[in-house]
Amino acid sequence: MQQVRTSPTHNQRAFWGVLCLLVLTVLAMTVAWYWPDQPLLHFWLVAQAVPVLYVILAWWGAQAPTEDRDAV
Repeated sequence: MQQVRTSPTHNQRAFWGVLCLLVLTVLAMTVAWYWPDQPLLHFWLVAQAVPVLYVILAWWGAQAPTEDRDAV
């Protein structure tokens, strides 16, 4: 079985991606908690914006950073 080697930069990128997902989730829940009488806000925030941002952040966090091979 081949072992996948990750660089510290990739690990940091994954860490920041997961941290941003956590902050985004807590922020969306906080907005929904403080303004429970705003169904349109909940629709746009929770049902539309948050899932799109989840996909973008998950993709960004999972991507390996590009390295300049000529610089080595």
